[in-house]
Amino acid sequence: MGLLEPEPVVRTRDIVVQEFTELWLLLLTMGMMVVGFFLRGKFTQMDATDLLLRSTREEIAREHITRAEYKQDLQVLSDRLDSSFKRLEDKLDAVYKEVRVQGK
Repeated sequence: MGLLEPEPVVRTRDIVVQEFTELWLLLLTMGMMVVGFFLRGKFTQMDATDLLLRSTREEIAREHITRAEYKQDLQVLSDRLDSSFKRLEDKLDAVYKEVRVQGK
């Protein structure tokens, strides 16, 4: 510093405020890092859960029948029962006729 240049005035209050501001920004940055770390973990967990849910839906779709298949199976079963009862009715009618003829 030369003789003509004035010495800079250092104000201790400004230094304290500046240090406090730097400390506050450091604490905010650290806090945001912690929050970001936990949010990243939660989003990773949500992605894993979403993937598991999708695979479960695919497994259910593969293992279970559709409504159309269900209705078709019920129709086949109903047709079989109808034909069985029809044959049984025919046999009972034949037996009834035979008993009636023998009774006369």
